[in-house]
Amino acid sequence: MTLRHGIPHGHACGLTLGAVLAYNARTTDRDCRHPRGARGVRDIVARILDALRCDNPDAAAQRLEDLLAASGLAGYDAHDFDDERLAAEAMRYDRADNNPRRLDPGRLRALLAGLRQPSSPRSE
Repeated sequence: MTLRHGIPHGHACGLTLGAVLAYNARTTDRDCRHPRGARGVRDIVARILDALRCDNPDAAAQRLEDLLAASGLAGYDAHDFDDERLAAEAMRYDRADNNPRRLDPGRLRALLAGLRQPSSPRSE
């Protein structure tokens, strides 16, 4: 996202944080890479949900996406990132191996293509 679309790295991380959180919440022993195992990953996700005061990963993802919208950092369409080459290129970076749940280009592409648009700002 940074190299292809010029989005600063931290901003790109923010755009994907909710989707990655929801993805990692479904870690199983079979696809876990974390040394504490799938249960350890789910415990970390639970602490993040608690900090965000959310009951589930989808609510947390929406809260994070709404925060991006409120800060003016939203505005990208998921179609901008639904690109097989983008996912394949991203998997070549060492950081792709840092995720506690295994990723491959197909899963990463689905994750990027599934980025949701933030909710409309609420009038108060």
